[in-house]
Amino acid sequence: MVNKFLFNLALEYGARVGKSVFNAYQKVVGSGGAQQTGFGKAAQSTIGRFITKPMTRDEACKILNLDETPELDHVKVMERFETMFQKNNPEKGGSFYIQSKIYFAKEFLMQDFPTEFNKSEFNPDPEAQAKADKEEKAADAGEQKKGDK
Repeated sequence: MVNKFLFNLALEYGARVGKSVFNAYQKVVGSGGAQQTGFGKAAQSTIGRFITKPMTRDEACKILNLDETPELDHVKVMERFETMFQKNNPEKGGSFYIQSKIYFAKEFLMQDFPTEFNKSEFNPDPEAQAKADKEEKAADAGEQKKGDK
């Protein structure tokens, strides 16, 4: 009898505490209090770190130290890319992060030109690479279908 009483007492007070916590949470979220207390600001800044904005043409030109002109030449882009890419080689004391920024800036600017101009020592045949990537994806998709059966 005592056990039943204690069980009912714990159940009732547990439900009250749970409901109170839930109501307090609803109040904080609903009133915007999460932002006022700093929790919302921390969550927003954390999420903001993982969301990246796409590169702009201006940013790509600044990374490669090129003047942003409408008649930007693919030869200039590739020359600047190869020079800066080699200078920032991590094996020579450069930065992999900067090297990746240089690579993505080159890729962004080379979108305006045919793929035949996108050849370099670091990307000798972009068309063959694109074809190989498509074939690899098709092979992976075929293997998944076989595994599903």
